[in-house]
Amino acid sequence: MSVRVFINLLILLLISGNGFCQQNKPEFRGAWISTVSNIDWPSKKGLPVEVQKQEFIALLEMHKRNGINALIVQVRPAADALYVSKLEPWSEFLTGTQGLAPSPFYDPMEFMIEETHKRGMEFHAWINPYRAVFSVGKSSIANNHKTITNKDWFITYEGKKLFDPGNPDARNFVLKVVEDIVSRYNIDGFHIDDYFYPYPVPGKPFNDGGSYMKYGMGMNLGDWRRSNVDSAIVGMHRIIKKHKPWIKFGVSPFGVWRNSYIDPRGSNTRGGVTNYDDLYADILLWLKNDWVDYVAPQVYWEIGHRLVDFKTLTEWWAKNSYGKHCYIGIGLYKALDPKTGAAWRDKTMLGQKIELCRNTPGIDGEIFFTSNNFIRNPNGWSDSLRLNYYKEPCATPVMAWLPPKGKKQPTAIKEMTASASSAKAPVKQVENGINAAYKDTSFIYANKSYHIILNTIKGKTQKIDIIYNGKTIYTNEYEIPKSTYNIDLSDFDKNGTPDILINFTEDDPTSYLFTSSGKSALNFTHVEDIEEYPNPKPISAEKGIYYSYYPTDCGGKSWNSDVFRMEKNRAIPLLNMEADGCNNIISSLKITNVNKSAQNVVQTRTFDQAENIEQFLQQFWNNNWRSLLK
Repeated sequence: MSVRVFINLLILLLISGNGFCQQNKPEFRGAWISTVSNIDWPSKKGLPVEVQKQEFIALLEMHKRNGINALIVQVRPAADALYVSKLEPWSEFLTGTQGLAPSPFYDPMEFMIEETHKRGMEFHAWINPYRAVFSVGKSSIANNHKTITNKDWFITYEGKKLFDPGNPDARNFVLKVVEDIVSRYNIDGFHIDDYFYPYPVPGKPFNDGGSYMKYGMGMNLGDWRRSNVDSAIVGMHRIIKKHKPWIKFGVSPFGVWRNSYIDPRGSNTRGGVTNYDDLYADILLWLKNDWVDYVAPQVYWEIGHRLVDFKTLTEWWAKNSYGKHCYIGIGLYKALDPKTGAAWRDKTMLGQKIELCRNTPGIDGEIFFTSNNFIRNPNGWSDSLRLNYYKEPCATPVMAWLPPKGKKQPTAIKEMTASASSAKAPVKQVENGINAAYKDTSFIYANKSYHIILNTIKGKTQKIDIIYNGKTIYTNEYEIPKSTYNIDLSDFDKNGTPDILINFTEDDPTSYLFTSSGKSALNFTHVEDIEEYPNPKPISAEKGIYYSYYPTDCGGKSWNSDVFRMEKNRAIPLLNMEADGCNNIISSLKITNVNKSAQNVVQTRTFDQAENIEQFLQQFWNNNWRSLLK
């Protein structure tokens, strides 16, 4: 090593301060891997399969050395697939020709998931929901591509073909793609990026007037567009919760939600584009209503930027994430762009940003764009992560509201009360399709407590979700004879709080009843088949209290244990313990009272994997189950 290189490394270590991960304090350390235009992987189209695999493993090893613990991998860049799909053709960015399978055959996503998990890292499947053709006239397009078979679903804008967000058939197809990925692959997270409605070009409107005339329902254009994106988001949320509710659903929006000079809720910025007004993405609504689990805003500017300051935006997102995880997106690529200013040549800037994130309550980590930039080690920042900031391994933060991997979330309903009033809500009609997120039909109440979602699926079934205190407390699906229905909302007060929700009549699923009588509301106890709990062992047999234990990942380093009451070969869940030990010899434990409406984490602690798990569990549950239920 030359003296100059040694001195530079020493300077990096000195200026970056004490950035080591505190023992057992989780932190999300992510990196995006882009496949569109072969930005990160594969390095070019049509590489031999073995070279593709070697390149991905090399990326993994680099990220592992740098302390990264989660990868967000783009598996659907343009209505195509870097995985086996019956819905969309193979990606041209993989084989060079859209629709051409890799030879010798393999499933790239399955391979990437397996290799990522081998290294104790999370794999988040990243899709672009609306982009269909990356470059009109240049991209390879297969005969079975949806832009060929369903041309009316798409709008061409600035050289790209995009799914029309306002077309219900197009939206439902995208949701089928989401369901296909979530149901078949062992992913840890599902991720969408910032491309909703297209980034506007001055003087060039997005030509969705036909859909607006057909489906606008009298809404103004902006609200209608936002409702279309809302509908897609809530549809994705439902699919994930239906199939694998432990999967983390995340979105990475543009860095500015709205400027405060337009909306006092916005950030003190002067962003030329905003999510709400230009991309029609109401991120705060999704966070507020628990439709997403994490937000990763792309704050790709420097500290001190005169219009969009990194510190201002980081602190704003921290205060507006509604209790969900917030990982700040950092644009590593800008350090390699000769057009950027002197701030991006400052070797201390990355350390300053990481320290700011760590010292800002409500920020849970960072994600870097993009992976290839790490290879070039701009400003020595890869070295800084590897030798200092990410030197000590960390687990990703636990999301207390999600169930353990492999189990669906048990829920219980408690009595709900609210004050009475004579105010009336209008009757609204919802057309066939997933339109539940329209703000004038989704009944999002001002106090955030009650939220009712109604959804007609293909005109055959009506799905009903009831949300209380931000959590889904009741969900069911009924066959119905018609594809449109009226919602008559009676009696709710001027503050938006409904009266007690008594019932919906199961013989007439289009009818909801509200009352101010003060009677009980939808009382029931959640039960599960006893087969859900392997090898139960007694804690208090006379009270019917048992516990079970089962490994979930990383060769048994991660595991779950449940406490439940057994009644007539059915189990009523009480407590859950989730152990995450993939990244260390010390497992991070989360103990949860599953019958608390807020999914209350009642205790956290650590567990040395050298201990005998079953002895530990027997002693721990015997000594603590009663107190943890209080």
